[in-house]
Amino acid sequence: MILENQKNYMINGQLIPNLITNDKILVAFSSLNREDFLTPDTKSIAYIDDHIFIKKRFLLKPYYLAKILTFMQIDKKNEILDVGCGSGYSSIIFRKFFKSIVSVEEDIDLVKIFREYLKINKITNCQVLNTKFNEIKLEKKFDHIFINGAINQFPFYLTKYLNKDGKIYSIYTENEFPSYFCKFILKNNDEYEKTQLFEASAPLLYNLKSNQVKFIF
Repeated sequence: MILENQKNYMINGQLIPNLITNDKILVAFSSLNREDFLTPDTKSIAYIDDHIFIKKRFLLKPYYLAKILTFMQIDKKNEILDVGCGSGYSSIIFRKFFKSIVSVEEDIDLVKIFREYLKINKITNCQVLNTKFNEIKLEKKFDHIFINGAINQFPFYLTKYLNKDGKIYSIYTENEFPSYFCKFILKNNDEYEKTQLFEASAPLLYNLKSNQVKFIF
């Protein structure tokens, strides 16, 4: 009952006051229990208005995920790649709006939580890959790529998995300037268009400016 009340506050105290009023988005968030994707020691804070750290990874605050959905061209025929999915909360939200999801996570313990959720709930349109983010190998392309965390450089290595007119969504941080959730569109092989959608901040998911892609905390 306490967590249910907290979930109601997430909807009415976090999402709606920030102009998340799309009924389908609100229903998606209200129908999913965030605590199912958390470790026992973090379940009690499932609905706080902040990122939740699980081991060395984190679950993005609910508002960011809901807000980015308002900018996506939602089409049940579209497919999405969810990079850094953690224990799977974002992917399960996305499956309510897209045809299929491929989710990528490095941490095997979080992957196990996600796979157990998929098994219990008999979900078949979501595939989970346990691999390093810089070693993703796929044979398909996607209409959307979502990165769960901040990046500090455009991820050119992911563009080979974009369909024509496909889009990448991520928090982008550069130097000491404010960071924003951005939409990226590849214009050609070495140029891209960046659109700032709304101000947002999160830890770097991985450092694209380093010689080797790695977690930064």
